[in-house]
Amino acid sequence: MPFEDHPLFTDPEETKTIWRYIDFTKFVSILDKNSIFFPSARELQKIDPWEGTYLKKVLAFNLKERFELEKSLNKNSCYAKLSNYEIAKEISQNSKLAYENQIDNNFISCWHFNSFESAAMWNLYLKSNEGICIQSDCDSFKKSFQDEDRKIYIGKVRYKDYANDVYYDDYPVNLFPGFNLFLPFIHKRKIYEHEREYRAIILNDDNKNLKNGIFIKVDLNTLIKKIILAPASPIWFRDLVRSVIKKYNYNFEICNSEVDDNPFDYDLSAFKFIIP
Repeated sequence: MPFEDHPLFTDPEETKTIWRYIDFTKFVSILDKNSIFFPSARELQKIDPWEGTYLKKVLAFNLKERFELEKSLNKNSCYAKLSNYEIAKEISQNSKLAYENQIDNNFISCWHFNSFESAAMWNLYLKSNEGICIQSDCDSFKKSFQDEDRKIYIGKVRYKDYANDVYYDDYPVNLFPGFNLFLPFIHKRKIYEHEREYRAIILNDDNKNLKNGIFIKVDLNTLIKKIILAPASPIWFRDLVRSVIKKYNYNFEICNSEVDDNPFDYDLSAFKFIIP
């Protein structure tokens, strides 16, 4: 199984239910390719420019450590003939190059974890009522990648104050200390905490240029537990979703959104104690 256990990647404690809110064309692409698209972290930066960046305190500490190491090497260092300012500048530039490489070689599929359907997520990720939501769970999501050769790391995103926080302060005390290249990709700023994000990450370490992203094969029968239609979606769209799913030989459960529930549609059996 390609899912790779890793101490930095943990499931949410409060729920195992995950959701993916997408427009209809993306859903058809998933059915047609039996695949999920993993955009690169650079693509995600078009939405959040801080995607894949380091906490400021951690970055400053790492640069300071590197500077002190190079200075301690003296004549053996490649920076031996440079001034302190030039050394600091070189280290900063090299760190920027390493960062750019990471941004282009980490590919991410983003989901939302929640016990319930979210009206806010519908509004955030869909521009019209012609979309759907895939409901799954953490274990099924991991098992659905059975035909993929690459290692896939899966877990919840943690949210930080990037100006003042440090890594590891909210991890189990027995977790190994030190820096890890995955840290910038499983943390986001606190302003995105409402997303309650659960993500899968693939690291491209074979030096192939994968451009904007990659399609990863999944077992859709394992992955998809239910399809929820967007709120206020028209009848013709609901029929189309059912028709397209049938065309690709799937038989997923299809439900209307809870947003469309009628507050006055009572189950009269609940009132049997007052009905003669």
